[in-house]
Amino acid sequence: MATDREEHQHQHQQEKIETEHTEHSIKYDPESATSLSDPEKSSNKIQEPFVKSPEEKKLVRKITFTLMPFIAFVCMLQFADKAALSVSAVLGLYQDTGITGSQFSWLGSMFFIGHLVCQPINNILIQKLPVGRYLGACIFIWGLVMLGTALCHTFPQLMAVRFLLGFFEGTAMPCVYLIVNTLFRRSEQTSMYGLVTMASGWGSIFGGLVAYGISNMGHQRGIMMWRWNHIIFGCMTVLLGILCFFFLVDNPKSWLLRLTEQEKAITEERTQDNAVVRHQKIKWDQMWEACKEIRLWCVCLAGLGLNLQNGALQVFSAQFIKELGDFTVRTYDNNTSTSIVD
Repeated sequence: MATDREEHQHQHQQEKIETEHTEHSIKYDPESATSLSDPEKSSNKIQEPFVKSPEEKKLVRKITFTLMPFIAFVCMLQFADKAALSVSAVLGLYQDTGITGSQFSWLGSMFFIGHLVCQPINNILIQKLPVGRYLGACIFIWGLVMLGTALCHTFPQLMAVRFLLGFFEGTAMPCVYLIVNTLFRRSEQTSMYGLVTMASGWGSIFGGLVAYGISNMGHQRGIMMWRWNHIIFGCMTVLLGILCFFFLVDNPKSWLLRLTEQEKAITEERTQDNAVVRHQKIKWDQMWEACKEIRLWCVCLAGLGLNLQNGALQVFSAQFIKELGDFTVRTYDNNTSTSIVD
């Protein structure tokens, strides 16, 4: 009996040791500490630094060169179209339409009113519609609005088109951020956002150079220079809208990327790691939870502080510089220099 009891205790201790060894191995197994692990399950695990495979690096380059040129042109033209009013002020807008300085200030404000009105509607639509086609359609429409601005002759007409321009341009950046968040890992998104910000500066440079050319062109075909400014940018925006509607990549498995079987497997892993899955249902409880997040309001206050000066400077910058002297050179050169610094 004693021998059986000792053998039983010895066997129990051996099983306990094996169980503890197994649990220890699972807990610290480097193979299980991958980027696909459930955050709640892997919170106690030691994870090794993530290293991309050569195949994934190749996939990231493919996504970048397929997507980011479109994103860059969207940001460029969005900024150039928005700033077209400022340049138009020194290309004959006042004289041609008879507006006053106070009315011009309202034209600048009306754009941002349209921008604000757009956001609640836009945030619902981007959940229910294909983002690439939706953004392409909005770009096409705001290009038509730019062309329509060239047909305006009175202050009320200008107010209407400025509101519409702000409304449809307001769709651009939320769509851009959503696409970047969906296609890139979190570790890759910072550099992509840097390109987005740079593209806005390029838009200001490009807009200033085009406006300088228009100022030397004169009133061709009997059309005022400020109208040519809107016609040229309107045509470019309409063309960009058509291209984005058909060719803008808006999901990791888009046919435009022409993924191989190996790249599809990598894409699936990246999607799970990113934890960004689109759905069409609006979850109000999550929105309320976000509203209670203090970091959200800190970001809002930071954005408000950074952009307080942009209203007056953006709308009146060309007129400020014109007062210094020969606007045909100084106005555009100074705007371009500021954009290069940005």
